[in-house]
Amino acid sequence: MAGFVAIVGHQLYKMKNRGDTKMSVHLIHMRVAAQGFVVGAITVGVLYSMYNQYMRHPNQEQNTNKHKVPKKIFNRCLLNDIERT
Repeated sequence: MAGFVAIVGHQLYKMKNRGDTKMSVHLIHMRVAAQGFVVGAITVGVLYSMYNQYMRHPNQEQNTNKHKVPKKIFNRCLLNDIERT
């Protein structure tokens, strides 16, 4: 939220002092800045999630493997699906 407020505040300030720049160009720049912030925020979130899953708590991943479908059952279901098509 702070990034959004910062981008909007900066762009509103730039709009006041934009000179002879067209409004459409100004809005395009504002949209690109907002999209860049969103991509950066998603990237940081994914990296944080990966850090927690693989670096900070690596043993929890091994506990989740207990609930996987056995390979024989998976292969049988896969063959049944192939035969139906």
